[in-house]
This record gives sequence, C-alpha cells and structure tokens, in this order.
Amino acid sequence: MWTHLEQRSFKLTEAQYMEKLDGVAYLVGALGQTDKVRAFLKEPARSQKGLPARPVVGTAITIRFDLEPGVVEEWFGKGYQ
Repeated sequence: MWTHLEQRSFKLTEAQYMEKLDGVAYLVGALGQTDKVRAFLKEPARSQKGLPARPVVGTAITIRFDLEPGVVEEWFGKGYQ
C-alpha cells in the first residue's frame, strides 16, 4: 500500500521523509543514473499501460536503469538481474 506525506496515517515525519528521499537521491547518483532520471522527469507526461497522462495520487512511476549485471549484483546481491 502506498502512502504520501500529507496523508494523516503517514508514519514518517517530514524530516524522516526528506532523509529517505536523500537516500534515494544518493543511490541514484552512486549508480550514475542522475541524468536518466532528470531526462525522464522532463519528458511530457503521456498515457502508458492504461494509466492517465496526468499525475494521480497513488500512481507510481518506473524508471529502468541501464546497469551492468555486476553493478546490480554489487548493490543488490544475486537474484535481482
């Protein structure tokens, strides 16, 4: 189940949430995928797989990274390829 910062039952404080986002940003940068994420976010929204083009609360996005199998194994262990 997804949650968001302004939801009453959201379990993280704003500071904890920002710390979590910092961790995600660090991982994206450490994997060398910052430019890919920026390019994805700059693209105009478009409908995909039956989802609307406009943002909807609770709709996740997927950004596929171009990583070598050795990098995936190093960061996430075996079985994630």
